[in-house]
Amino acid sequence: MVFRKVLLILIGLACLLNSQLIAETVTAITYLPGPMILSEDIISKNPDATIISIEIEGLSRISATTFTAVIDVHSGEPLDTIDLEEARRRVLRTNLFESVSFYYQPVPEGYKIIIKVKERPYADLKPYFSLSSGAIITGGATINSEIQGSTSELLGTTVWQHGGLSGKLGYINPELYDGNGTFSLFFSGGYAEQRHSRSDGTELRTFSGYSGDLSSKLVFNQNRNFQPGVNLEYEMLDLDSSWDPHYELAESSEMLGVGVSLTYDTTYFAYYFREGSKVSLNLSRGFIIGPRTGDLYGSLSAEKTVRNILRHKLSLYAKAGFNFTDPLHYNDLYGPGFRVLPMKDTVDRLYSSAAVEYEIPLAQPSFGSFTTFSFIETGYYSPIENSHEYFSGPGLGFRFYAHRVEAPVFGFHAGLNTFTLTVQSEFFIGIQF
Repeated sequence: MVFRKVLLILIGLACLLNSQLIAETVTAITYLPGPMILSEDIISKNPDATIISIEIEGLSRISATTFTAVIDVHSGEPLDTIDLEEARRRVLRTNLFESVSFYYQPVPEGYKIIIKVKERPYADLKPYFSLSSGAIITGGATINSEIQGSTSELLGTTVWQHGGLSGKLGYINPELYDGNGTFSLFFSGGYAEQRHSRSDGTELRTFSGYSGDLSSKLVFNQNRNFQPGVNLEYEMLDLDSSWDPHYELAESSEMLGVGVSLTYDTTYFAYYFREGSKVSLNLSRGFIIGPRTGDLYGSLSAEKTVRNILRHKLSLYAKAGFNFTDPLHYNDLYGPGFRVLPMKDTVDRLYSSAAVEYEIPLAQPSFGSFTTFSFIETGYYSPIENSHEYFSGPGLGFRFYAHRVEAPVFGFHAGLNTFTLTVQSEFFIGIQF
């Protein structure tokens, strides 16, 4: 009997102790309300409350640090340092925002300030001009925040060259699929006169007439380095051409090209150039609507750039490609690997090349870098069937890079083809797309 009484007393004490612990736990919970509108009345009633933190929602064009400096509101200061009307005027005066709202949330040691902003749609214009020995290009680009809900770019250029006039319009969206893809769409067309030649500059054929091209590309950003893509191209041609008089050449047709691309890129911007490695592969199939015959066409390029402590740049280039579409119209070959050829008149039917270039800065003022470079190039060139030509030779040139601009804004080079003993030169002024 005594044992039962003792047991009941112990159980009662345990229940009493447990109820006290629960009560203490419940009373330790505090309720923090969600964000509420901050007004002058709230500030006047709590002037000495401390601003614990500041959270800004809706920023994409400027940093939170810059924004807080504009409105002159800082954490750690009393609440009454906030002048709502003056802060709102400062924000709207920047012309970057459509609206701004201030909220607060009580926290154990003071107030958390939440500022919600809505940015204005914007379109930044980048004018463009380029002058070279073969063309004058004018145009511009806009970067717009409201196209498809993300940062996009619109491009437009006009080209005067080869006795004709042509234009190009383009659209680029680098943030497709939440930043996992890049989509581009370009249309070009106009009237032009073109000349294709052999490696020594001897005329091979000429074209004059109208052409149009619509191309699109979707690149998937698997990671920073590896980028597969798909290509779609539509081409229209209506040309007068000169060719072998015994060869019947179609002068108008349409082509649909479908292909894939792979790019491996580890380059990054350093000083006045990009350092690292880049490999690109493109393979497409042309389907002809008209008298021509469709076939495969593609290209492979690789480059490696390294530098030393004196900011000298050593670059290695390799290129190869083919285009076996029935010979009506071929693209021109440009860039390293073809500077000892008449570049504006080259043909991409079948080619391969390799080049070594060494570039050193001559002067580096605050607004850019002026450099000189030398190169050696060698390769194989087959502009038409049963024609096998080789080229090789040295060259030198100059470039000027504006500060924080990757592409040179001025350049000149001259190259000697030792097989034909001909010199090819080229210059340009302007930023090239």
